[in-house]
Amino acid sequence: MAHNLSIAGVQLELSQATAGFEYYDSRFLNITGNAPKLEVLLENNDFPFAHEASVFIPSTDELFMSSNIFTDPLTNQSTIEISKVSLSTNPVTSEIINTTIPLPNGGINHDSGILFCGQGTLNKSGGLFQMSIDPPYESKLLISGFYGREFNSLNDVVVHSDGSIWFTDPTYGYEQGIRPAPQLPNQVYRYDPSTGDVRVIADGFGRPNGIAFSPDEKVVYITDTAYTVGDGTTDPTKPSTIYAFDITNYHGQPFLTNRRVFAMVANGIPDGIKTDMEGNVYAGCGDGVNVWSPGGVLLGKIYIKSGVANFSFGRNGQMFIMNENKLLSAQLGHWKIVCIRNTHFISKHSFSYVPGLPSLAAMSNVSICSPAAIQTPVVYGAEILSLSAAWVTNYTDYIPSSFNYNGGTVDLENAKFCNITVKYTHPGYEDNITVETWLPEAANWNGRLQATGGGGWAAGRFVLSEFFMGGAIGEGFATTTTDAGLGKDTTGPREWALTSPGNVDWVAVENFGSRAFSDQAIIGKSLINSFYDRAPEYSYWSGCSQGGRQGMMIAERYPTAYDGIAASAPAQSFTKFTSSLYYPLLMRIWHNVKPLVCELDFLTSEAIKYCDPLDGVVDGLISNMTACDYNPYTAVNKTFTCDSLNRTIALSQGAALIAEAAWSGAHTTDGHQLWFGYNPGSDIGSTFGAQPETNISSLATTKDEWFNLFVAKNISFNTMGLSHEEYQEFFNLITSEYGSAWNADDANLQAFKKNGGKLLTYHGMADPSIPTKGTEYLYNKARALFPDVQDFWRFFESPGLGHCAGGLGGQPTTVMKALQRWVENGTAPDTLPVEYPSLGTALHRNLCPYPSQIEYIGDPQANKMMNFFDWILTPFGSSPTPEPQNHIWDPETVTMQQPTAPEAPSTSIPTAAPGSTDVSMRGGGEAGEVCCGV
Repeated sequence: MAHNLSIAGVQLELSQATAGFEYYDSRFLNITGNAPKLEVLLENNDFPFAHEASVFIPSTDELFMSSNIFTDPLTNQSTIEISKVSLSTNPVTSEIINTTIPLPNGGINHDSGILFCGQGTLNKSGGLFQMSIDPPYESKLLISGFYGREFNSLNDVVVHSDGSIWFTDPTYGYEQGIRPAPQLPNQVYRYDPSTGDVRVIADGFGRPNGIAFSPDEKVVYITDTAYTVGDGTTDPTKPSTIYAFDITNYHGQPFLTNRRVFAMVANGIPDGIKTDMEGNVYAGCGDGVNVWSPGGVLLGKIYIKSGVANFSFGRNGQMFIMNENKLLSAQLGHWKIVCIRNTHFISKHSFSYVPGLPSLAAMSNVSICSPAAIQTPVVYGAEILSLSAAWVTNYTDYIPSSFNYNGGTVDLENAKFCNITVKYTHPGYEDNITVETWLPEAANWNGRLQATGGGGWAAGRFVLSEFFMGGAIGEGFATTTTDAGLGKDTTGPREWALTSPGNVDWVAVENFGSRAFSDQAIIGKSLINSFYDRAPEYSYWSGCSQGGRQGMMIAERYPTAYDGIAASAPAQSFTKFTSSLYYPLLMRIWHNVKPLVCELDFLTSEAIKYCDPLDGVVDGLISNMTACDYNPYTAVNKTFTCDSLNRTIALSQGAALIAEAAWSGAHTTDGHQLWFGYNPGSDIGSTFGAQPETNISSLATTKDEWFNLFVAKNISFNTMGLSHEEYQEFFNLITSEYGSAWNADDANLQAFKKNGGKLLTYHGMADPSIPTKGTEYLYNKARALFPDVQDFWRFFESPGLGHCAGGLGGQPTTVMKALQRWVENGTAPDTLPVEYPSLGTALHRNLCPYPSQIEYIGDPQANKMMNFFDWILTPFGSSPTPEPQNHIWDPETVTMQQPTAPEAPSTSIPTAAPGSTDVSMRGGGEAGEVCCGV
């Protein structure tokens, strides 16, 4: 029974407050917002097209869904169709796709495609199938049975963040006459693709159906729908119930404990089930979508009289609801989509969108956060097309440091901010660019702007932007991001590179290269000035990878845009390093070798073993890369265990060849280096190694989005067919044509220096994406131009760190704070602290500014007791340290030989003279910890 509730002074009969929505608890308003809507997107009375596997694809704004079983009038056979719905068209359209999956049922986003449950037929086994979302929608069978027995008829599937796949297998297929007699009980399984292990995780069900994890993955919810028999009849004595289980680890493996009834539904059965990031539980039932609190309290219903089988979450509070012959859309409060380890998308109910006045306390914020109250920005050469604003409240998110480059972990709770979206164009260019700005309420604003960058081929406004921006507002900053006109969540340049075959979209190229980021700074500052009635005291840029390139480009071309720039692992020589990625792959073809991932992984471990001690301590990291001269050919014919083959093999000559190609960088046919390679210790196996079952590298299977689009200007051009001579020609052509637009490799930062700007960079020495030596090379060019370069730009290398985050080493998490102290107090960072695991112990060390090298003086095996105060810089480099070993060297009276700067990889780039100077103390640290400045 519904209840009367008084909220914000408004009396509501909640069961009648909004058509299609029933309220049983005031907390349901936090989910629906004050103005939810329910509408029909598609209707088809020919067959029940909207039943299961509602899978939303954010990158393409498409929805894949499977029908209920029906009799095909042409074949008179039981069949199930998969429909692809284009949500961005007006009106919404759909098409039936061809697939080889036998009677597909539930599905989920997985591995850049969709993981489907195939029920099987009378003469064809079912199982788990991985399907591509691109035509011709090829599918691959992952698993089809247990203990040599076929599964019954797989129903629903979910993916854990550890990569394991959990799925239900009821006997409905046999009851519906589409599958043979069952060979297994009604059970739930866990499959580990990395090991091939499959085991029963739960049994004792009448008919296990839907499955979902709680947001912290400590609980799994499984529906039992034995109330409905496969022939359509019902049995009221059987379960129509959601069970909850705790996930408990024993001996390193998950087990389900504490089975309990979470909820029993009043109408029909609980079919598809999902959770939001607040832990609320949603299920498709006989009267619509029922929603419970994490404690099992029924909060409300999205009422649909004829029932709901399944549903999925979309962007900004949209829910797609399957009602057999109808696809409906429910517009709830403002939510967001988050990707969990690239395995699946779930809805993250993170805040309530307030379209009206939710309370008297919020009225002032809502009134100033409106288009009428905000002055339209003025950008020279641009025309503002629209400005929208929405006041956001109760924004809660957890931002790990691995998704908050340059900052640390932020636990954001109940934040409030004005979300402003500005769309504009450059007249005559026919572009359409969007800048999104979040402005915290005045009481929580620190008076500063932190603009955020992109990653990969995304200029911004992509899947990580909400982490970057959430981290910023968590620290009190106003923050912005731009899509540079490429669209939100763009998947790559295939969407925009060519206006037609043979013709590049130069407007998009220039927007992506630099122009949009000047506009972003102007728009962000204008909105701040209008909203707070004052300009920001200081303005900062934060980015890594593509965002690092953007930061470098801003320092070079727009030196007054920001007071401080954090540009980490920068892709500054974009055309060169991207072109060099193809060199090891083409070397495989030119030399007809196919080294396995495990071979390259073995060589990486051998390189670490050889070069690790060169800094004076064995800690699993290569710190002294200058002295690391490991030769991969010394490991040829060495035997090791290849985990993917589960046997011992001997290292091949081809593996050494490809490792050398990856480490030494791209070369011409006459041996001239085109660009730098990766450091030994970086993960080259995942990029350039082949999988045993396909002999194809992971990179080679990705979409070709480089030479074909920007040199051949033909999307069908096959890059893997280039000869060595053609490759070096393409390498030079792409830099010649696009270098001025995309490469941020001008070391003359005179204007940025004159304006008082500060630039801070870190780069992982085990970066498997962007070679560290490229950043060293640019920095050495700047050192040659500016002997006082460390007065405005400092660069820190982190041993063992991967690309921006991850790897064996430590990620600096105080970069923005150090940059603020430098800009606002004049305190330059002499160190950046990092933490990393070694032999089960959390170790701490201080990174020192390049080109200084860190050296440990003491027992090389003493890392178990080591802490950051044990790490010091010495003038001895990789040379044997003098006796006695256990003491601190005072560098004030000695000179230090500078590390040799990388040689120029191309005659088109002048070599920067590194020079050497007397060593002087640059700062402190704890006792025994010094940094030698240069």
